Amino acid sequence: MAQALSRQAVRQGADVRFAKTTRILAELAGGHADRTWDKRIRELIRPDLLILDDFTMRQLSASQADDLYELASERQGTLSDHRQQPGAQERVSPLPRSSPSHYWTDRSTPAIR
Repeated sequence: MAQALSRQAVRQGADVRFAKTTRILAELAGGHADRTWDKRIRELIRPDLLILDDFTMRQLSASQADDLYELASERQGTLSDHRQQPGAQERVSPLPRSSPSHYWTDRSTPAIR
């Protein structure tokens, strides 16, 4: 389903980035290590559509949960401020919305739905 959404978005002229969640988390962790986190997060909020594949496949550490929360928050602010499309984030998952949030170690993320 996510691939179909991305293809449709590209056909409509959107800038789309598709990546495995583990890859994005590794990218952000590297940013903490070399102090380029701000630059890396700006690159991730730039596309019109960011698709994180295999989002709930593994439990996240506190640091990973924080990074994803920040990413979602930054993207939400960017979408609201620059594209005037508040709430334009959507979660596509094989898990029901009511599934337990045991993937998040220390907080839930209302920005990702």
